[in-house]
Order: sequence, then C-alpha cells, then structure tokens
Amino acid sequence: MSNKLTDRIKDKLDKFIVYLLLIIFALLSLSLYRNMARITKSKSTVDEAGERVNKLENEKKELEARLSEVSSEYYIEKQIRDKLNLTKEGEIMVILPPEDVLRKLAPKEEEKEAVLPDPNWRKWIKLFI
Repeated sequence: MSNKLTDRIKDKLDKFIVYLLLIIFALLSLSLYRNMARITKSKSTVDEAGERVNKLENEKKELEARLSEVSSEYYIEKQIRDKLNLTKEGEIMVILPPEDVLRKLAPKEEEKEAVLPDPNWRKWIKLFI
C-alpha cells in the first residue's frame, strides 16, 4: 500500500513539475516577446531620430550657405541698390516706368511679309530665257 501511495505521490509530483515547467516556459516566452517588442520599438525610435538628425544637418548646411551668401559684400550692396534705391558716388540711377507704360510708349514694329528666295529651277529658267 505504501508503494501505491508513493507511486501516486510520484505521479502527482511529476504532473506538478510538468505544469510548473509549462508555466515557467510560458512566463519566459511572454517576457521574451515583451523584450523583443520593446527592442523593435526602440530601434524604430532610433531610426526616426537618425532621420531627424540627417534632416537637421541638411537644413543646417543650407542655412550656413544662405548665411555666407547674405553676409557677402555683393549681396549687401545689391540689397542697398534694390531695396533702398541708393547709388555709389558718381553713379546715375535710371528708373524705368512700369512695363505696360513702356509698351505704350515703344514704337510699333511693322511686320514685313516674308519673301522666300526664288527656287533654283526658276533661276535657271531666267538665266537661259
């Protein structure tokens, strides 16, 4: 009888161990899945940050190029001439009227009829006749 009892206890203990191992395996699998999801999310965040960094670096280069252009003497002089209508000493400023007024004042061009040269066969006939 004690043999049967020991066998039953052993069987229950074996089942308990199997269930315990299955629960541990399920918990480990769940933990692994969560960690993989977190790693994937972190990777996408890092990729997005890298893209933003590249975009900002490009924007920085463009702004630096614009700054060097704007701070050049040529650009400053051009702005002074165009926006403030100032000239250097000894220069004369010519201000033209708007384009529609210019068109009214400009002389009309007469269209000439296009005259094509005589064809070669006609030139030959004139030469011999």
